[in-house]
Amino acid sequence: MKYFITIFFFIFNIVGIVEAQNVTSQETLIAEDLIVLRDGKVIRAKVLEIGLETVKYKKSDYLSGPAYHLSLNLIYAINYPNGNSEYFISADSAQFLLNNPNIKKTKKNKSTFIQNPQMSLGLGFIRVYAKGDELLSNLQQKNFLPSIFFRYNTQRSENLRVGIELGLASYRFEGDEFSSYDQVVVSGNAKENIFSMNAFGRYTVGTNTIRPYLMGGLGLVISTISNELTIVPIGGDNLGYQVNSGTQNTQLSLLMRAGAEYTVNEKIKVYGDLGIGLSAVQVGVIFN
Repeated sequence: MKYFITIFFFIFNIVGIVEAQNVTSQETLIAEDLIVLRDGKVIRAKVLEIGLETVKYKKSDYLSGPAYHLSLNLIYAINYPNGNSEYFISADSAQFLLNNPNIKKTKKNKSTFIQNPQMSLGLGFIRVYAKGDELLSNLQQKNFLPSIFFRYNTQRSENLRVGIELGLASYRFEGDEFSSYDQVVVSGNAKENIFSMNAFGRYTVGTNTIRPYLMGGLGLVISTISNELTIVPIGGDNLGYQVNSGTQNTQLSLLMRAGAEYTVNEKIKVYGDLGIGLSAVQVGVIFN
């Protein structure tokens, strides 16, 4: 009888040991999270909680044991059994990124096409492209209205900006001349509207309140002229007659200007430049 009792307890102990090992193996398989440290070491664990400063975990081969806390600054990543990974940035690295303007600027340039946009409104003086006075030899400009300009540009580098410029001008001409061949007096008046559109690059130097710049670009100029001519013969009873006509001219334009901008405050600047364009001289206001 003692012999059978001894055999029974022996078998019972073996079964208990096997079951305990199976439970431990199952726990290990279920809890296999990999905590990868910044020094290259790997901790096999069961992650319990990820806090603001630490990660709470248990060792995967001893789930019934104590819980440990590990600083987030020491952890590079956590790999989970389902294949997902979670990466961590250290406090020192985060502070470095926040305090380094060059890194922030590079990141912003990559994420958006429009960088520090500017708009400006300006007035131009001294006409350049007007053709209305070519209708008659002594046709003269009678009104004086400045050209109106709108510019929009974005920053491509610290000193370079690219954008477009739109310009509009309107002129009126009057005059008369005597034709000795036909023995007539020709009186005329004309109205000319000019529209220009240019793509340009502007390079600015210096970082002071007054910053000189150079502009260069290409575009189109469209001129529309409507005119009215009155032809009166010399002598005789003929009172004369009128001729109305119009014409449109499109040509390529070259934009080459030099000037400077003055910073009034963070949002507003004023500028002035001169050169080749719809007008020889231009002044205006820049809005950041």
